[in-house]
Amino acid sequence: MRNRAAALLVILCCLLSACDAEDFPQEEEGVNAVPDTGTLLPARETVQEILVFVDRTFSSEVYVFTNDEEKEAILDKLYEADLSKLQDAERNGIMGSAVTFKLCSENEEKNIQILADDDVQYLVIGNGEQQQFKKGSKETFDFDELSRLVSAVLGNEEDPDYSGRVELTDSGFKANVNKGNAAFAQGILDGAIGQAEVEEGENITYNIMFTIGDISYGISSDTGYFFKQEAGEKIYAQLEEQLLRTVKTRIGVRNAAS
Repeated sequence: MRNRAAALLVILCCLLSACDAEDFPQEEEGVNAVPDTGTLLPARETVQEILVFVDRTFSSEVYVFTNDEEKEAILDKLYEADLSKLQDAERNGIMGSAVTFKLCSENEEKNIQILADDDVQYLVIGNGEQQQFKKGSKETFDFDELSRLVSAVLGNEEDPDYSGRVELTDSGFKANVNKGNAAFAQGILDGAIGQAEVEEGENITYNIMFTIGDISYGISSDTGYFFKQEAGEKIYAQLEEQLLRTVKTRIGVRNAAS
């Protein structure tokens, strides 16, 4: 008797389940669904900073920080992508137009590069010395919009923290320097300081004043001597001729002379 009652109970549960499925149809795949980023990208809420690749100097790669608005716009486009269909790719032969970022969390930093090549997109993820190579369709990421956002970050001349300002003290010329060029010039200047600090030069006229946020650089346009002033402290170094020319070009005073 008990076995018969249990069997009837099982049948009743199955019938109720079938009715529920008919009364409340399942949501079709892809309709209002959240794209699956898998474990390739860190959880969005953990990303504290995004750095955008600028260029490669003679000694290192240069990145620039995004502000909050720029960061959220890039995250929107990155995390709307469905990465569940990406397949492993071979490292050799990956090429195409690229956008490159660093996603920085509290305890992790991931290098993200997206490349678009005809009908294929590649995703390269680096974490320390390890890299993953994935490929998918050309619709995986909105590459055109990501490229536009990157260009907007690099061309931003109004960010009070990361855009630059330049002044020629002898002529009074003043101009803003966009974030990409400011970061590149700063990378060269700080790189020169890291290689060899020097004593303050005598009779040096620092006729180019270049500022990013609270950091100022005074540069002698003919000798390459310069100082970096931060928190009231000055450090001195010197640029070789080629690097001096590059810095002047990047900050828009290529023809400046003492």
